[in-house]
Amino acid sequence: MKLTNLIETEYMDVEECKKEILSKKLDISPLLSTFENILEYEHDSFADAMDYLHESEIKSVMEKSAHFTKDYITAFSVELSKYAQRKKFKRTAGIFLTNLIHFDYAKSLSEEKSKNISEEKYLLFTEGYAEKLSHLGRKLNGPNITLIGDSGDYFCYEMIQGTVQVNGSLQNDCCARMRGGNVTVEENCGKGLGEFMQDGSIVVKGNSDSYPGHKMEGGRISIEGNCTFLVGWMMKGGEIVIYKNVDGAGDSMLGGKIYLKQNGTRIGSFMKKGIVFVEGETCILSSDIAGGTVFHKNKKIFDKLYKKDNENIEEKIMKYMKGF
Repeated sequence: MKLTNLIETEYMDVEECKKEILSKKLDISPLLSTFENILEYEHDSFADAMDYLHESEIKSVMEKSAHFTKDYITAFSVELSKYAQRKKFKRTAGIFLTNLIHFDYAKSLSEEKSKNISEEKYLLFTEGYAEKLSHLGRKLNGPNITLIGDSGDYFCYEMIQGTVQVNGSLQNDCCARMRGGNVTVEENCGKGLGEFMQDGSIVVKGNSDSYPGHKMEGGRISIEGNCTFLVGWMMKGGEIVIYKNVDGAGDSMLGGKIYLKQNGTRIGSFMKKGIVFVEGETCILSSDIAGGTVFHKNKKIFDKLYKKDNENIEEKIMKYMKGF
């Protein structure tokens, strides 16, 4: 596997880079011990309390270990794979790693270690994990991360700022409620990418599953591969660009813009407002389109002001959505 943008290392081979990190023989035992303790007593019903516990215990470890650097966090991500079969591993590991980064980044801010703190970068390995981490990068606020491997659900959930490079794939509901920052994914994404997104930028080099940009209000999503269906479902603002084919875009759309660089079918089901551009040879409008504007090869083929009083569109939408 060849990597792009592998930060702060001269090594372009994953295994070679891992060996280099581990050869430094960094003492990460305090981190591993703390993580093991949290694995023992985390339960779903105490999710919020456990998040706070992560923060308090990590803070204690970090304060006692002033020598910790970003390399320690990288080494910790490599060693985490041995716990992948443990109960509650996915969520616990994702939040734990995220909080480690947040505390180290806050420490850098307070100590002014970096002339340009926006360039603080972290390297994480999740390649080969038996379970994909969830909630990794949750509420990320500032640091830049390169992830070697895949991540699971809720990746960069409620992200505020920073730059994230993923050399792998993501699962469902990633970058949901994103408020800023930039995320680039080298491979594929699951369902619900950028759901409720407010701002920021997401670039997916591969394919995406259904309903990217669901109810998004701002920001930009770019998918360089194919997308299954429901692109921009109920979106209110922002932009979505799909470079290959899609079946279904602009469903119940309320605003924003969708750009389809190739073919698009079933465009605008129950669409009320917004603009859809289709550049491919095929552009098939839904018979249920109610409003908004559609261009095909720069020619306006549909333009209508939605008037609720003249159509019982709300009842139609409810019947339509029962199929999902």
